[in-house]
Amino acid sequence: MSDFIRSVKCAAVYSQLIPALTLAGQLGFSGLELHALESLYQFPAEERAKAVVSSWATVGKPDITHLCVHMPLPDRLDTIDALRYDLGSPEGVYVEGLILDSMDEGGMVAQAIGATQLYFNIHLLGLMQEGQDPGSMRARRGMRARKALGDLVSAASYCASRYGVPASIVRENNPPDHGGMQGVLDLDPRDMLDSPGDVLLNIDLAHFRMYEHARTGEMRRCARHPSAPRSYLTPTMSRYPECWAGCVLQVIAPRLGIIHISDASGPTKADEGLPIGQGDAPFTSWLEILGKGIVRDVMAVYEFKNGHDDWGLTRDADQRLAKVLGARSYRTA
Repeated sequence: MSDFIRSVKCAAVYSQLIPALTLAGQLGFSGLELHALESLYQFPAEERAKAVVSSWATVGKPDITHLCVHMPLPDRLDTIDALRYDLGSPEGVYVEGLILDSMDEGGMVAQAIGATQLYFNIHLLGLMQEGQDPGSMRARRGMRARKALGDLVSAASYCASRYGVPASIVRENNPPDHGGMQGVLDLDPRDMLDSPGDVLLNIDLAHFRMYEHARTGEMRRCARHPSAPRSYLTPTMSRYPECWAGCVLQVIAPRLGIIHISDASGPTKADEGLPIGQGDAPFTSWLEILGKGIVRDVMAVYEFKNGHDDWGLTRDADQRLAKVLGARSYRTA
């Protein structure tokens, strides 16, 4: 694995910025992910950016080369996706509100701290209730999602030119269960790979493990899950017959920009976001597969339940991940 840039997730009122940036300075971590709750967006982008830059300066201006802004997630579960894109409207897709606001915040922070790469991490959710037709919904929302990605790439390009920092869209996979509803976008690896070539990918390993559980358990036979297990094996993937997970990870690896790291013990939302070792994800084999296929420096970001409030979860994760990797030459800084 050429490099993992260890990043830290921050949350509402940026309460974790000081300890996160302090740890970055102490251990030489060169990545930071800002993950704000929607309540923060009552404040202007300039104020949020100043708070981040002030915290960075307070702890001695650690060398942060890679900055990621996790796009805001609205609370409404009936929203078609998490980007305030109306994929169901006859007018098509548009960019407004929190998206451009988040990009401005990221651009201002990246410019001020001297970051050399800016990522905007997104979820595209297609949510489906019981009794709905997954086939037609996947096709309809899939087309609109592709247009949304094109619009996002254009917005990121504008942000890059405005702030003078290269910026990329990174698309994250979704879990099979989203607050009791089922997802029909980003479940299938083909949805991920069917993104424009300049869109990078983020594989959330907890979501990936959740989906493995869904494929082999009761959810596999549920009508709300639209695909049979082998329908995910494209001709390229079939060259790696050892396992479904290996197939998917090998194909996705060259497109990766970010990896979200946490554990999972089952297919539902209650089973995700566990500290490493508290679920059953085979991190050693997965990271070995990814390490053979990545073609760029990849941000590795811890994401745990209650991690916003309990800094010890993130601190302890370093030790757990070190045990998982053993004496291998992977780098998590």
